[in-house]
Amino acid sequence: MYSLDTSFFMDWQARYYPLDLFPTLERNLVGMIAAGTCGAVELVKEEIDTVGTPGLRTWASSHSGLFLPMTPAVQIEAAAIEASYPELMDTTGLTNPRMRT
Repeated sequence: MYSLDTSFFMDWQARYYPLDLFPTLERNLVGMIAAGTCGAVELVKEEIDTVGTPGLRTWASSHSGLFLPMTPAVQIEAAAIEASYPELMDTTGLTNPRMRT
């Protein structure tokens, strides 16, 4: 399964691959959502709702099945991925949970 983060969506629609120029990308992503081979945690939806373009917010709202609750199982899997690939997380970023007070 592919886990998608907020930057994927922002880069896709708002920066580099707009829907009107890359329709196949959207079709393939929708197919992956339907097949259950990709997902994003609900926090990604919250971030899209906060910082996404109007078009991205609309798209995300119409594909609610993509967003998964942050269950204990998801958190355990995320921790295992982070332990295996520590360079994936920016430990200096303000959104890092370890940096919150």
